[in-house]
Parts: sequence; C-alpha cells; structure tokens
Amino acid sequence: MSGKVVEVDVVAAKESLRDCLAWCDPAEGHRAIASGDLPRYLRSEALESLAGPLRPGHGFESVKDQKPVRNWDAVYAQWHRDFQFLLTTGFLEFVRRRRELVARSTTDKAVTNAEVESEWVRPRSLLLYSPLSNLFCGAAEQVTNGYFDVENIPAWDTWLAFGEIGAGWSHPCLITWVPEWLSEIVENGIQVNPEACIAWATVAEDGLAAIEPFG
Repeated sequence: MSGKVVEVDVVAAKESLRDCLAWCDPAEGHRAIASGDLPRYLRSEALESLAGPLRPGHGFESVKDQKPVRNWDAVYAQWHRDFQFLLTTGFLEFVRRRRELVARSTTDKAVTNAEVESEWVRPRSLLLYSPLSNLFCGAAEQVTNGYFDVENIPAWDTWLAFGEIGAGWSHPCLITWVPEWLSEIVENGIQVNPEACIAWATVAEDGLAAIEPFG
C-alpha cells in the first residue's frame, strides 16, 4: 500500500542510478552473500570519507556532549540544522566523486537508458530511509547479515538522492537502490524494523511514494 509522497529530483536520482548500475558488480554481490561478507559489500573505501559525514548520527555526539546540557530540544535542533546543510552540500560532492570513480573504472560497462528506466520501476528496486525516525536498534543489521548497519543505514555505494516528505526539509529521507539479488535480504530488514525508518518506494506522479508504514 503506497502512502507518503517523497519529493525528489527524479532526473538527478536516475543519473545516480546509472552510476550505481555501472559501479556495482553483481558477481561480487553474489560472492558477498555466499560468504556472509555483506558488511563490507557496497561500502567502498573510496567513498567512505564522503559518506561518513552524511550519516544521520554524525556530529550528534559532539553537539550533545557540550556541557552542561540544559535544553535537549536545542541540542537536537542544532544537529538537525547541521544535517540539513550536509544534505544540500555534502551529498553533491559524494555523487560527484562516485561519478568520477565510475568514469575511471576499467569495467567499460555502458548502462543504457532502457536499463535505468527498467530498474527505476522494478518492484523492490528503490528503498527509502528516514534518518529522523531512526531508533538505531540494530535489528535490521542482524537479519541482513550487515547489509544494513547498526544504525539501519544501507550501504553507501547504493545511495541515489535525498528527498523530502513535507516542505522545508522538515522530514528528509535518503533514496537508495537495491540490487535485485538483495531484495529478499532487504525485505527481512524492513520486517524487523520497529520504527519503520526503512521502506520500499514505488514510482508516483510527483516523485516517489513510500509503501507504508514509513517514517
């Protein structure tokens, strides 16, 4: 059942999807599943330094630990403002760097427009992650053997774009791509996520729609 509409720059997201299709190696994915090495799969070292600051928990501890804390709402608001800034600046650099790596790769894998469009509409291809709904419980990490990390964040090589539910970045969400061979594993993670901070997306007229519950 579709629900909340997620506004996203579809053109930019599809270009990121093209990069993901060229960057991600299916054979490596199957080996990672067989060997139980999902924690490292699709978390390339070349992108780690740019992905780290975009994690929703990044920077919260440093803000929180400013003593004395008299107003937790103010602490959270400051972190939220910092995170909003990262969404509009850091993510662009992340996408640029991945595109550069794809261009330099030796795979010579040309991704056609038809392939991009097919993946965009494929069921269980697009995943939404709501950082502001996250309880960091770690349940999804356990049942997916580490494809989601302890903060319920999917592997950064698959990140496509940030979208929003509501105006003014009041409820940002990350849109990621899920390779078909990982869809059942990801579904296991969604099923045990109590706060519903991860959910499948479907294509909607105004962007994407979350398959409820979400966020």
